Amino acid sequence: MLSYLNVNALRIDRMIREFASALELNGDIDRERIYRSVDYGKDRQVFKVTIGAEIYAMKVDLASPRTGRLQQEFAILGELHRHFQAFEKLTAPAPLYLSPNGAFFVMRYLPGRTATLAVRETKNAKSTGQVFRRAGHWLNALHKYKNGSQARFWPNWMVEAVDEAIIAGPQAKPADYGRMRDSFRSQTRAMRGRSDLKVFCHGDFHATNLILNREGTHGFDFTEVSEKLAIYDIADFLKLDIYRDDAGAGIDRSGVSRDCKTMFFKLYRHPIDMEILDLCLRGRLLIDWLNISTSRYHKSAFQREKYDRLRRRLEIAFAA
Repeated sequence: MLSYLNVNALRIDRMIREFASALELNGDIDRERIYRSVDYGKDRQVFKVTIGAEIYAMKVDLASPRTGRLQQEFAILGELHRHFQAFEKLTAPAPLYLSPNGAFFVMRYLPGRTATLAVRETKNAKSTGQVFRRAGHWLNALHKYKNGSQARFWPNWMVEAVDEAIIAGPQAKPADYGRMRDSFRSQTRAMRGRSDLKVFCHGDFHATNLILNREGTHGFDFTEVSEKLAIYDIADFLKLDIYRDDAGAGIDRSGVSRDCKTMFFKLYRHPIDMEILDLCLRGRLLIDWLNISTSRYHKSAFQREKYDRLRRRLEIAFAA
């Protein structure tokens, strides 16, 4: 009797044979799973596929024939790949093949380190600063994909996310987060309705979705693209700063270091409201901290490290 693992392996092998045939590829085949969704398990996976001397990335979503998720991403990936050709050393991967039923697509594989690894594995402040500079450069180009406009800032969703995390049961204790929660609520009321830049956004611009190598800076994973305030993409990336042991010029009221923001904005040139960005950063760090449940905290050394790093940043961001 076939096990689930065998059934899954056979399905993946059929997909590889399908695109190899469609692209008329020959040579020995090797595959390695490089991503599996925590929340969606076998439905959402990414494989590094080597055929002969060529390397590809195959993105799988078994629900996509029904939802259209990968079909939509494949279409926008083609447009963004062409868009980035106007920028030196900035890219989005080339889309190569979409299965007829939309369950998977293939794109050119991007070698290199993610921005996350580049920061976590490097202790040199100048080198880590370059990661933020390159990220700002890439995002500046993405935000040029469509003309921007002005839109109102409505931060209620962050207040609700804080409350939901508290109800779910965080590792943090009320004596630790109570003042932060109350202060954040007050700050959002003061900012509500302010106008800021709205652009075509990545929607999930965390640092594992940016690859760095000698050839350039490469963004990927465009399943969450939408038009919204630019500060949300920026805040998604700048949260990476919590993993820096050397704070450089020091942590400001946003909870991230001034020098990481300075480096990011060297090549990010779109005008944004920095007070709104700082508020979003405080909110996102607070949400991330409160989302570390007691169970996650005790099961994972990584989560315990993340908890302590976030707590130190939040104590500065919400200092009286």
